[in-house]
Amino acid sequence: MHRSGTTLLSQLFNQAGVFQGVFRDHNSEAFHFLSINQQVLSKSSNDWLDPIEPNKVNWYSISAEELYAIHFQVRRSPQLKWLNNHRWGWKDPRNTFTLPMYLKLFPKARVIHVIRNGIDVALSLQQRNTVHGEVLEERLNDLAFNFNLWQTYVEKGNSYRQEINRFVEVRYEDLLEKNLEVIERVSAWGGIDLKPYLGSLRAASKKDYPQALIDLSEKSKAFKKWYGG
Repeated sequence: MHRSGTTLLSQLFNQAGVFQGVFRDHNSEAFHFLSINQQVLSKSSNDWLDPIEPNKVNWYSISAEELYAIHFQVRRSPQLKWLNNHRWGWKDPRNTFTLPMYLKLFPKARVIHVIRNGIDVALSLQQRNTVHGEVLEERLNDLAFNFNLWQTYVEKGNSYRQEINRFVEVRYEDLLEKNLEVIERVSAWGGIDLKPYLGSLRAASKKDYPQALIDLSEKSKAFKKWYGG
């Protein structure tokens, strides 16, 4: 889900040698994957605020090799062959709904699903909606809308658990708290060592939450699964 720590995780991976793309935006999203996701969702008459899994007829037509070359900004075959052993990846919360399209291109992909407290996500979306330069959307002023959107993404992301062999789920808060069991699980999943890059992480401070969001969380199966209650 957006505002769930995906940027942080992408930056950690990039530092650890999992290349995230030559051209990335301020959210650490590779422009080419972001563009493809937006186009595919648009063809299905939806976007990240109204997400559904796109039909195959609306999938983007591109080869795995071409997409790989764009990611590294190389074109010649010898260069592509040399890069075959280079770890790489990309992040975009929209992948939650376009993932089947990418797994068709990259069937051996490793997939990580990061989950953040839905109350914090709802508040973060509302706050970002006041920032100049961001895409403003009236619905994001509604905390209930934001929380329900979080739930939609989390449930969809979790649905891949039984379908993908190389799949792992982690809580954003466990990353911030440098939970070694979680860090080692992610490191083993990706064949990387994240520990040298965790120095700047700081655990989140406690907050007073609006009662309306607390009430929503108490009725949410997704919230109870990850945060009890």
